[in-house]
Amino acid sequence: ILSKHYILSDNYEKGAKYSSLAGKQAQRRSAYTDAISSAQRAISCLEMLPQTDDIQRRIIDDRTTLSNYCIHLNYHYEAMQAVAPIVDLAQKKQYKKGLSRIYVATGTYHTTVTEDVNHGIEHLNKAKTLSQEIGDFLSLWLSYYFLACAYAANLCDFDKSSSYFQMALDLSEAANNIRGICFVKGTAAYLNAAYGGKTDIAYKRSKETLDLANQNGDPQNLQ
Repeated sequence: ILSKHYILSDNYEKGAKYSSLAGKQAQRRSAYTDAISSAQRAISCLEMLPQTDDIQRRIIDDRTTLSNYCIHLNYHYEAMQAVAPIVDLAQKKQYKKGLSRIYVATGTYHTTVTEDVNHGIEHLNKAKTLSQEIGDFLSLWLSYYFLACAYAANLCDFDKSSSYFQMALDLSEAANNIRGICFVKGTAAYLNAAYGGKTDIAYKRSKETLDLANQNGDPQNLQ
């Protein structure tokens, strides 16, 4: 409500600020559709302001945040659309945080939408390298997670997939991120273990994920 009030009064600076905050609040309660709408409002506000270096970096940040919200709903085409306008800008500024998150979006787009798997893995590896270099936990986790998915679902390389799932799980456990733990264990259960013919392991991991999700009470973990 506050963000819309500022937008209606043409205060786009505060409109962007409070729209971004509303998006983060929506994400915390797993309301990703609301988070997407809020992020789109924030971007629209920023694009109405004079395009200083600071504003351009905030546009990159908000567009990559929008892509992340889309990815959480498996809207990989929409995630690609979110970052497409900022690829050249992020490269020109050599903005590594923005680039690492852009490569996550472009990588998942190619592995899931165009099915150009090699191209997608190339981009996900770029995201991994950049995020390791700058210490971006989110991009690193996403690159591990989607590399694991690509190797299992697209290439049936279950050993390599398992190693990437384990890397993502290690990050989540180190941060005590229950949502991340559930995501990794749940996806690995069917995409790696079940698809790989290890139904006993798939059952065990699925049960562990369900028990943890029920204890945590996060609705997204039960999906």
